[in-house]
Amino acid sequence: MRFIFVTYLFLSACSSYAEFARFGVHTGVTGKASEAYVRTLDAVARVEARVLRLSKGDRERFVLKTFVIRSDRNYPKILDAFSLWHELDYHRDDRHRIGVFRAEAGHVDMSAAEVSRRAQSGYSFLLSGPRGHYPFNIPPKLFAQIAGLAQPP
Repeated sequence: MRFIFVTYLFLSACSSYAEFARFGVHTGVTGKASEAYVRTLDAVARVEARVLRLSKGDRERFVLKTFVIRSDRNYPKILDAFSLWHELDYHRDDRHRIGVFRAEAGHVDMSAAEVSRRAQSGYSFLLSGPRGHYPFNIPPKLFAQIAGLAQPP
């Protein structure tokens, strides 16, 4: 079941906001994703992120999905995630390679209230590891695209 969920997260991050609103016939999971946040940091590293809303029956989950891609044949190896001096509960979902590119996909779980709050202020955080620091500055509009779908706690 974890494999199906991780695969669903990975596939959802590959679609644009306008076209992603899917129901998994086999899993019963409905998912919606925001537009992609993409930022090239330097000649070697690029970061991407999406805000996801996943639901199944009466259960709902909000996730900030991250990707760090390097073009120097080294995996990012994310060890820490911080936002304003608070450690985030980062989960690595996958590491993969395509040619010379190495990528790490991960996520941070969020509550509906936090998604709504971030729709007003955006979200800045840092992923880091032995091969570098990867800053994210997610604009409020990505959270707003999903916040309208969030049910209050």
